[in-house]
Amino acid sequence: MTDKDFAIACLLLQDQQRLIAAGRVQRWDVVKWVAAVNLGLATASIVIGKSTGLFFLFSMLVAAAGAYFVYHYNQRTTGARGKT
Repeated sequence: MTDKDFAIACLLLQDQQRLIAAGRVQRWDVVKWVAAVNLGLATASIVIGKSTGLFFLFSMLVAAAGAYFVYHYNQRTTGARGKT
């Protein structure tokens, strides 16, 4: 292996490590936003007191969307790890 080949391999490894780090940040952002929105919906449900079923439905939709995005980012991170 020449120095040029080694340098290219190192650059590819750094790129994959950046993808993994970005996936972790995106997953954490999804978890934070889902928790914040669901907390806001719970607070609104308590304050308004009416149509709590509708708030429950919205919170379930937010949780399902969050679970999908976390799954998606996990798949991307796993794909980046598989390339190494």
